[in-house]
Amino acid sequence: MFFFKKKKTLKQQYDESLQQLMDELRTDWEQAQRVERVAREDFGQTAVYRQMAESKYFFLFKEARHRQIQAKRSTD
Repeated sequence: MFFFKKKKTLKQQYDESLQQLMDELRTDWEQAQRVERVAREDFGQTAVYRQMAESKYFFLFKEARHRQIQAKRSTD
């Protein structure tokens, strides 16, 4: 019966949302790297965008390590 299912704790909910956000930021970072590689003219904005995406990702990565969150294995 569904009445006796254990509810997720706040930590589990936060951990799941952190993993989801990390996945999104990682794809943003990878996309910024690809754009920077193929950009013909460097206006400085592509490098700044890549550095911002990289900084955001690694900030969340440090938080995940602090919270001892295991990464989900992707099948890409």
